[in-house]
Order: sequence, then structure tokens, then C-alpha cells
Amino acid sequence: MKDELKDLLNKAKNEVNNHPKGQLILPLRKKIYSLMGEHSEDSEGRVLRTDGYLRRLQLSVLCVNYVLPIWNNVMLDDNTPNTLLKSINDYLSGDKDWDSLWELQNDFWAVLDSYMCDDNDYGTSIYVGHCSINAVMVALNDEDLGEDDENLLDEDLDPYTWDTAFYSSLAYSESEQYDEKTKILKKREFWLWYLDKAIPKAMQI
Repeated sequence: MKDELKDLLNKAKNEVNNHPKGQLILPLRKKIYSLMGEHSEDSEGRVLRTDGYLRRLQLSVLCVNYVLPIWNNVMLDDNTPNTLLKSINDYLSGDKDWDSLWELQNDFWAVLDSYMCDDNDYGTSIYVGHCSINAVMVALNDEDLGEDDENLLDEDLDPYTWDTAFYSSLAYSESEQYDEKTKILKKREFWLWYLDKAIPKAMQI
């Protein structure tokens, strides 16, 4: 891991520990994504499998797996997030093509929307569903490394554009069983895991 990324991770940990809501803000995450390696596309605009792409994808998958038990404990009859993770591996191995993988996540969007409209209480498991969809989108397109306004935070964006990590942080911390103080502690716990464990593991690729 390059010194520049190590320094940024230390800065990010300080940010999380001192942020009043325990958050790792979007501008810092985008800087981390950029330092994880190159993003490149072919002549048709399809992402190339650079080390940077593979690391960011691994990070996204790690985030899904970290909160996947929340889904599995609630959605006993729906194994779709697990299926999507397997489909990402199939895509990387060449057993599934781009269009088929895109269709899988697109179909799951409709299922999640239907869950959100029925009368059942699924807790934060819906966030896990969105995590798994986002991981597929990273497999298809890589993370969004665009140069946004550095003052732009996740809360300023349309939820449909949130990244896997942010959805995972919500799944981990926003349970209605938690009071506000506990939610902040859980959010900080997630982001410190993300910085201390997930990113170094993803960088091993």
C-alpha cells in the first residue's frame, strides 16, 4: 500500500473518530477510491479490469458480506443478495455476461421497491439489498470516481446514487432498536472496520 493511501486512511480514521455522527464523508471515500488504483475503459465505454477496479470491487463485496447476516436473518425466503454475490464471481470468471448481470440487479430493484411498499417491517435489511445491487454495479462499471463538489455529502444525493459502503453503514447502524447515541457508535464502528480491515484486505489484490 502506497504511503499516500496510508496517510489518507489515517486522516480518515481521525475524521471518523471526531465526526459528530461517526461518519466517513463522501469526499474522503472518493479520494480513497482513486488511490486504490487506476480506472480505465475500452473503446465502447466498458470498464477494464485493472487492479484498481478489482480492489474497489473487492471492497464493495466485503461491505455486502459484512451486513449480509442482517438480510439473511429477516428475509428467510429471499436469497437474492447471496445470488448476486455469486453472480459477480460468475461474471469475473466469464460464466455470466455483462447484460445478464445487469438484468439480475435491475430485476431486484423492482423486488426491493415492492418490499418497501408492503406492510411488513424489514428493519435495515432493505439497505442490505441495495448494498448487493451496488456491488453488482461496481462489477459492471466500477465506483464513481467523478470530481464532485468537496462539500457534497451523501445526504445531499439521491439515495439511488449512494455507494455500497454508505448503504452498508446504514444497514449496520440504523436499526430502530438503537437510540441515537447507539446509532452513532455503530456507524463509527462500521467505518473504522472499513478503514482498518476492509480496505487493507481489498488492497491485497
